[in-house]
Amino acid sequence: MTNARRQLGSVRGCGGVRRGGVYVLVLVVTTTVSAMALLGLKAAMSANEEGRRVVDSISARQLAASAVEMGIHTIETEPDWRLNRADGTWINKKVLGTGTATVRVEAVGGGAYSKDPWDAIELTGYGYEGGSRSVLRAQIALSGEDARDHISELAHRNVVAYWPLNGLEGDGYEVDAVGGNSLVNAWTGSEITPGLVPGLGTASAPWFAGTGGSIMAKSADTYLAIRSVSVWFWVSSTAGMQGIVTRDASGRGAGGRWELAVNDGALESLYDSSVRTVSLSGGTVPVGQWNHAILTLDNQEMRLYLNGVRVDQQSVVDLDKEIEGDSPTESILIGVSRRMGATVDPGSDPIRGSVCELALLENKLSDSEALRLYQKYPLPAEYKIVTDTWERVIE
Repeated sequence: MTNARRQLGSVRGCGGVRRGGVYVLVLVVTTTVSAMALLGLKAAMSANEEGRRVVDSISARQLAASAVEMGIHTIETEPDWRLNRADGTWINKKVLGTGTATVRVEAVGGGAYSKDPWDAIELTGYGYEGGSRSVLRAQIALSGEDARDHISELAHRNVVAYWPLNGLEGDGYEVDAVGGNSLVNAWTGSEITPGLVPGLGTASAPWFAGTGGSIMAKSADTYLAIRSVSVWFWVSSTAGMQGIVTRDASGRGAGGRWELAVNDGALESLYDSSVRTVSLSGGTVPVGQWNHAILTLDNQEMRLYLNGVRVDQQSVVDLDKEIEGDSPTESILIGVSRRMGATVDPGSDPIRGSVCELALLENKLSDSEALRLYQKYPLPAEYKIVTDTWERVIE
């Protein structure tokens, strides 16, 4: 019995298990669980790391696209960018959320771009997020419709003079298509760049820097009996007075002097003669887009139109006799204002923007004709992405 107890006692600890056995078992189980947890943690960390890289890569791609969009926005809102912005990096690491975006602008293939708005350029957008970088290279070029319906519309309205103002210097942009009278620089201090900005359709237009410059059409005998003035214009702001086109007001004749201008956001016209002074004003001129203005001098009424809509009018009496009896000698000035009767230099109240498609007509345009002429012009050219390539880098 004693030996049996000794043998039984020699193999039992607490609860009949050898001392230390529980510790060994728990240690083995714990170690196994810890190893499995560590493997799971590493797998989770690896998955999280890969997930983070994927998220960073997607974000970097979006940032690169945003960079290109920022470049396009700058181009669309700064028509004189080819003149004032050198090729190279325009926006450098602009912070967007937790990432950054950079845009570089160059000629296609690299280097300096030309002043011709119809030459394509290359925008390179860089997006950075975490350790990921994405690069989007996009060729940007103007696209416009080559619609010439407005020419026939003008022809039906008895055109006295017509200056398209389209094209680069030397392309004939400054020549009156009817009488051959060329525009000349009216002030040596002007800053006018022919063909710098996108015009209507597939055209380009001159840029007036707003520093006092104008271009002038010298008076000719054919500029008589003008009943309507049609012109397109673009302004970067509407503050103050900005002249669009004026018959020079250095003197007054029986037939009066007229003007179209933007004055504190509204389209304005003035007519001044030895008989009467008439001022029209109305509408809200949109900034940063092409707008169409018409002034009509009817026998019993003067009318002002903005983008095909009549915005003001005033009744008059026997205006035809006044116009028909006039023999003006003053020039036509484009891009400045000459307050009626003023004797100032031709740099007064210059426009900061562009002017094109100036037409002087014998016909008195009605409401429907003004709308039709506005609608017949082609839509302004737009910048579009021609080609694009992506590059993805994960560091």
